[in-house]
Amino acid sequence: MLLQPFRGRLTNGALSISTLHRNLVALGATGLVVAVASIVLRFSRKTSRSRAESRPLHLSRSGSAFYAVNPINVVRDRVVIAMVGLPARGKSYMSKAIIRYLNFIGCPAKNFNAGNKRRNKGLAGTGAAFFGSGNAEAKRAREAMAMETLDDLLAWLQSVECGSACGIFDATNTTVARRQAVMRRCAQEDPPVQLVFFESICDDDAMLQNNYRMKLANEDYVGAEAAKALADFKERVAAYEAVYETIADDEADTCFADDNCAEHGGVGGVQAAATGGRVAAERDADARDQGDGASGADGDGQGGGDGRSEGGRVGETARKSPLPLHYVKTINAGRKLVSKECEGHVLTHALTLLQSIHLVPRRIAIVLAGQSHNDAQGIRGGDTPLSSAGLKYARAACQLALDKLAAAAAVTPTSTGASASASLPANAPTASPPSTATAPAAAAAAATAAAPVVLTGTLQRYVQMAALLEPRAQLVLNLKPLNELCFGALEGLRCGKLQDSFPLEYAARLADKLNYRYPGVGGESYTDMIIQLRDVVLAIERTRADVIVVCDVAAARVLLGYFQGIPHADIPEIEIEQGVIELARSHSGFSCTHTRVDVGTANSFVKR
Repeated sequence: MLLQPFRGRLTNGALSISTLHRNLVALGATGLVVAVASIVLRFSRKTSRSRAESRPLHLSRSGSAFYAVNPINVVRDRVVIAMVGLPARGKSYMSKAIIRYLNFIGCPAKNFNAGNKRRNKGLAGTGAAFFGSGNAEAKRAREAMAMETLDDLLAWLQSVECGSACGIFDATNTTVARRQAVMRRCAQEDPPVQLVFFESICDDDAMLQNNYRMKLANEDYVGAEAAKALADFKERVAAYEAVYETIADDEADTCFADDNCAEHGGVGGVQAAATGGRVAAERDADARDQGDGASGADGDGQGGGDGRSEGGRVGETARKSPLPLHYVKTINAGRKLVSKECEGHVLTHALTLLQSIHLVPRRIAIVLAGQSHNDAQGIRGGDTPLSSAGLKYARAACQLALDKLAAAAAVTPTSTGASASASLPANAPTASPPSTATAPAAAAAAATAAAPVVLTGTLQRYVQMAALLEPRAQLVLNLKPLNELCFGALEGLRCGKLQDSFPLEYAARLADKLNYRYPGVGGESYTDMIIQLRDVVLAIERTRADVIVVCDVAAARVLLGYFQGIPHADIPEIEIEQGVIELARSHSGFSCTHTRVDVGTANSFVKR
């Protein structure tokens, strides 16, 4: 109140000397002291802010704290997943889903397909006769190409320098003989690898017919007439069915390691022989200690002490121990799952995914959040509501997402309410339309399934956008992992000031954008976000309805990185534009389209 008469002019530097003198005399001595102190304090604060923005600052933390560490890069776990099953049973879709998920969580994973090996050798378009069990020459060629594919996988697996890694051997592997050959070959690896068979079984006729039509998109039937291609493919399936042997617990009982295998032969046999020698020597010593003059169990003075013979028997037993059998069986695309002795870091993640994925066609819409009040002022972080421009954008983007999902569901509705024909190859025969008796039920199911599930964060701007979607959604979930990346101690810093004010932080982030963690309490990295969003990704995979995700740039990058199979290190560089990103399930994964929204303003850190 003391400075009220001249506050505005003092601030603007326009106060005349005479005016200042009159006001200070009126205030008296006490007022004079208070006035001067206030002026000095305000000047000091302004100078401090100016210096803070112009002078480099250093945050107190250790060098190792600059970066996050992914446990998958520390734990050594090398896994070979060998697919098992007849053609068109979802093996390739399952293997691609596992590859996508493992790469997403930071575990190097790669698919090795025996069919691609055959096609690369100039045998694309091979007829069904090549797969017949009576064609001995073709059988030898198939076996040789399969084992060559496995050798490629093992060479790649051992080339990974550190941490965990997984290679998928994508072949039919439908006979016990083939699987035992795979077991013996993998047992030779040193350092050892863990082998597990993933068998996909399907006896659902509707699912099979849809899978058959999907298969017509592969390279063997490019340009082929649909009916002939389908007939040839079914003949190929019949050839495999004639020799198909499902996995059984006792099939490994007759599978023994080769003498040079790292796990059960070679060095292991020598060690067992040495152990046998020690056992024989200890037995003779015990006999002598009994004082009967005998040095062996037979008491004939020979001592029985043939350590080499005893060791040989033990070593032979060790070499003849059957190899371990690990497997997973999935029936009708995950409706039933059976596993045997599947342990380890990598397999835990793979099994979790298998319990989530399904073959129901659906779509996912990622909607970038609207501009908040902090965004409008160029301030990092915080929890402020949508600005007026952000609200305009939010209304337009949410409406667009709802309209696009509804239009896609109405194309050719199935019992799941989604379009089945959208992802079929061009030469696939058209499925029979539903009967008039089932049409009303299918329409009702389609209407229910067309209502999407909405996933978003817990901040004010997300809650506002979820409220716009809620009237047409079947469920809205606010999940903290979908919040924007937390800047920790740098929350509130103006955009563009990081390089000048905190050069060490700026350099550390530039060196490794994936693992760089913002300083202070709550500071996060992209690696942290990936780990936090695993459960969200699995929730989206489990959901059979369409899904709308409302989020900011960092979360959108992580989700898009997963569904598009983008390499881990490239996720922080993914370009995100304001609007709606639509992901549609196809036979190989998810296709992606983007529709821009030019009404209002989205998150201001899009180009960050």
